[in-house]
Amino acid sequence: MASAAQKAALAQGARATQRTLTVDVGNEAALRAVVVEQHAAIKCAVRRGVASTDLMTLQGLTANTKERASAYMKYNEALDGSVVESPEGDGCAA
Repeated sequence: MASAAQKAALAQGARATQRTLTVDVGNEAALRAVVVEQHAAIKCAVRRGVASTDLMTLQGLTANTKERASAYMKYNEALDGSVVESPEGDGCAA
């Protein structure tokens, strides 16, 4: 059973993953903001002991239709070859 801290980290991850589906991949500033949010959520989840399988399940549940999977693929393609610095602190929003 997940602790309250782990549930909060998963909720943060869900919000960040959902934003990957709606970001304008042609807008570099918006894309970078979502990348930073996504990396912070992952860092938070790791720091709070969320299982990597839970994070992968979250990703699968978010990209669970052809349209969503396509949007997620476009997000990842837009990031191909990019490098992002790890966020400061533990990455947790709360």
